[in-house]
Amino acid sequence: MTTDATNNDPRAKLVCVLGAAGGVGASTVAANLAVSLQQGHRAQSVAVVDTTLTGGDLPLMLGMAPGAGLRRLPTDPQQVDEALLMNAQAAHGSGVHLLRLGHQSPLRLVVEQAVLARTLDLMARWHDWIVVDCGCTTERIAQIVIPRASTVLLVATLALPAAQRAKQWAELLINTGVPSGKLVVVMNRCREDEAAYRRQLQPLLPCRVGVYLPDSPELAREALINGAPLVAVDLRAALSRCYEELALSLSGQSVGASDKKAHGLLQRLQTRFMGTRHAA
Repeated sequence: MTTDATNNDPRAKLVCVLGAAGGVGASTVAANLAVSLQQGHRAQSVAVVDTTLTGGDLPLMLGMAPGAGLRRLPTDPQQVDEALLMNAQAAHGSGVHLLRLGHQSPLRLVVEQAVLARTLDLMARWHDWIVVDCGCTTERIAQIVIPRASTVLLVATLALPAAQRAKQWAELLINTGVPSGKLVVVMNRCREDEAAYRRQLQPLLPCRVGVYLPDSPELAREALINGAPLVAVDLRAALSRCYEELALSLSGQSVGASDKKAHGLLQRLQTRFMGTRHAA
């Protein structure tokens, strides 16, 4: 796996979201991070890409129609052009653009490497941020996405199997040439009674933990019922603030300096999706 950047457009920042194990919430993180990035960068363009061809949960996480942004791409990368990709993207109410690659055949689980590479390089020409949901990815996908990424988010939970897999993934990526500073672990669904375990786990990981996302089942339930991203349900919730801080850290901004601006943007997003129930 090469670590040299192959995307020559200096303005596009690509965030690769990997699931250390199945069911850790990589799609949830990708969707809500994309919305938080868009709300923190209103003048910029943010896209989220789903590489899971036989399904993918991004429309559900964003509250969009099941078929939104789903596009069967040609198998020949030379047939992939800007017009095709622009027409394939679906616009979310937050401003985020969604692209889901592929088709519904269970015999082809991932997009061809050359097609994915062509897609990402073209999208980098008109988007400022590209969040790629790789899920529990295969090496073929990782070989294309990771070299183009400015940051690799490794999503896990504090459950022992997932935490162990996160450690193995991080060590594998570092051993294949990915700088440890490029890797950031995102611990999802964390409970308050796991604080001691967090302190014990951090020194064992070869890269930093960027954020501990609190477990918020009631917030998740309300988001699904209302067809809205988690970050739009209650901007004052600890989970929403954690996503805001993660987005700010990826863009190199100070949380304190941008707090009021981001708070106002998230409030407008919440009002758009949820009305005024939580905005008072």
